[in-house]
Amino acid sequence: MTVDHLRRVAAPGDRSPNITRGISMKPVYCVAALMTVALLSGCGASRINASQLDYDNGVAYKHGSTEPFTGIVHFDEPPTVAEQVVLTLHDPAPLYANMVRVPMDNCDVAFQKGVIEGHVACFRRDGGKALSFDLHHDRLDGEAVEYDKDGGKAFDFHWSDGALQGDQAVYSHDGKHVVHEWHVDNGHKRGKEVRRYSNGDELAEGTWSDEGKFTGTLFVPDDAAIYTFKDGVKDGDFKQLDTQDPSLKRVAVEGSYRNGQKDGMWTFHGKEAMGHAGHQFASTPHSPGLIDLMAVPQGDSATVTWKDGVLSGPVKILDKDQHVLLAFAMANGEVMAPIVRTDPASGQSFTLSGDAAIRVINAADVRGSSMPDPSCLGPMLRQQTPGGVTYVFNDYCNVSYSRIHLSDLRSATIHHLLDPVKFPDAPSDEVLSRAEVDAQAASTPGHANPLQTPPPVTGLNFCVDDWLRSSYKGGDVIATPDQIDAWKQACDQGKHPSNQGG
Repeated sequence: MTVDHLRRVAAPGDRSPNITRGISMKPVYCVAALMTVALLSGCGASRINASQLDYDNGVAYKHGSTEPFTGIVHFDEPPTVAEQVVLTLHDPAPLYANMVRVPMDNCDVAFQKGVIEGHVACFRRDGGKALSFDLHHDRLDGEAVEYDKDGGKAFDFHWSDGALQGDQAVYSHDGKHVVHEWHVDNGHKRGKEVRRYSNGDELAEGTWSDEGKFTGTLFVPDDAAIYTFKDGVKDGDFKQLDTQDPSLKRVAVEGSYRNGQKDGMWTFHGKEAMGHAGHQFASTPHSPGLIDLMAVPQGDSATVTWKDGVLSGPVKILDKDQHVLLAFAMANGEVMAPIVRTDPASGQSFTLSGDAAIRVINAADVRGSSMPDPSCLGPMLRQQTPGGVTYVFNDYCNVSYSRIHLSDLRSATIHHLLDPVKFPDAPSDEVLSRAEVDAQAASTPGHANPLQTPPPVTGLNFCVDDWLRSSYKGGDVIATPDQIDAWKQACDQGKHPSNQGG
């Protein structure tokens, strides 16, 4: 998202309304520290330069005086505390990190009885206002305003005892429009929240209930996305903005939610369409093959279909002229035959429908375990016990080899599907089936008594085997039926020992 157009759209207050962390104004205990730490300006009976102050245990005294100083202290350079307050106003919106700000040149800081208390005013070199705020007992309290180069408001926030409280506003670069406004009550957003483009056009608008549930459209800067909520649940249209578009009005992704789940057709536009579409598969058990399948040359847009949070329905990839390059259907998160690949230039198309090829594309983690495997160990069934199944560990290298071989065959299948000119030869169903059998046999525990040899528990993903291997601490391993069921459930949820600390 371009800072030039969103730095005022992505306003503070998106994560936590209490954003005074890091600016606790503790008394400074030496002259050098106080001269570099930003101090605040305010009203007082006296006005002196910071060079005229002495300090004793953090309390400021005017040279030669025994009374703690009360009045205004002028700092010829902006103190650090003022910079901290500016960052606090911009926080927590990360887009403000590179914001071009009006440079502060000097500040007036209020002291009471030798400590910072009251109003702070900072100015530009030409005398124009740059920043004003108030501190009370080391906390932001009252109105805090940062000004733009023309003296108009850029940020106008209200605080109470270090926390946002009341009406908050962020302005456009020219100061003509409020691009983000919301209200905070006791640390929580309440009432209307509105986002606008720099020209004043509406971007998103909705209302926070007394229970903290949002209804309406909500812009989320971290995602550059607009969600629709009903009573705090995603329900309705979704749009993700193209951050490469200076106007921020071009849509990169659009779809919808129903009762918190992705539902219906989702469309991906533009140069990054295939990457965005591939990410839709990232949480599915079959993500490796599906993500590879979306990398169609000349792909310019894509559509996928969700039903109650599961990929089910047509998937299409199109070129810039809206010709279909690749089409298939999904059911319950798996690719269904046939997969049709078309070359619009020649009008030629071919179909991939072999059962083995489809199974390999759908297979999860056929490459093998990402678990450390220095000793090349693997499970081998030893005996049935009343409490479960006792395993010992034996050579596992043939399993790793079989998985890698199967993974290479899948890659060859997908390469041929996506670019048949460059990769004219695809593995046959016979070759794929043989590789499946080899991989399955390598991962299936063997035993003299077939009645004591359980059926494979993992199919082509080997995830349960990896959970079993991760539990190996030497000697035999007892895997109860309940434990195996728990591992199966974890695998179905995309959990693996390598990403769960197993």
